[in-house]
Amino acid sequence: MKLEQRKANKTEMAAYVAQAIEQARIGLPAYEGSLSPTGSTVFYSRSMAGAFEKYADLKAQGWTLMHEIQILTTGTFDFVAKKPEAIFQLDIPQISARAEAAYQREIEQHNAAVKRQEQREAEVIAEFERREAARRAQLLEEVRADIERQTNPRFKRANENGFQYR
Repeated sequence: MKLEQRKANKTEMAAYVAQAIEQARIGLPAYEGSLSPTGSTVFYSRSMAGAFEKYADLKAQGWTLMHEIQILTTGTFDFVAKKPEAIFQLDIPQISARAEAAYQREIEQHNAAVKRQEQREAEVIAEFERREAARRAQLLEEVRADIERQTNPRFKRANENGFQYR
C-alpha cells in the first residue's frame, strides 16, 4: 500500500481539536496542575484537614465531588472533583493548543513514514537493477561461452572427427 503525503487541513484539524476537547471533558481525571487538563481533577492532600479545606474551597467555586471514581493511593487523602463548565472553558485554549500540536506532529510523522517508504522503494529498485544487471552479465557470458564452443571447439567428438569405424 502506497502512502501519500498529507497536508494540514483546517476542517480536519478543527474536528481533531473538537474531539480532543470532548475527550478532555469526559475523559479520565488528570492530576492537579497537569499539562493535559480534563473535566475532572485528582487532588492530593497529606492530611485529612487539608483535603477538607481544599474540597470546601472547590465546592465554593462550583466543583462537584465525584464519588464513583476511586483513587488507589497510600498515605495521602485524595479525591476527584468535576470542574464547573466555566472553569473548563478556561482550559480549552490549552487543550486546543496541545491538540493542534499533536495534529501537526501526527502529520509530520505520517510524512516521515511516507519519505521512509519512498527511500525504501528506491533502494529496492536500485537493488533489483543491480541484481538484474549481474544476472544479464552472467547470462551474456554463458551465451558467449556456448557460441565459442559451437564455433571454435577445443576438441571434436569421436563421431564428428571422422576417425571412427562404422
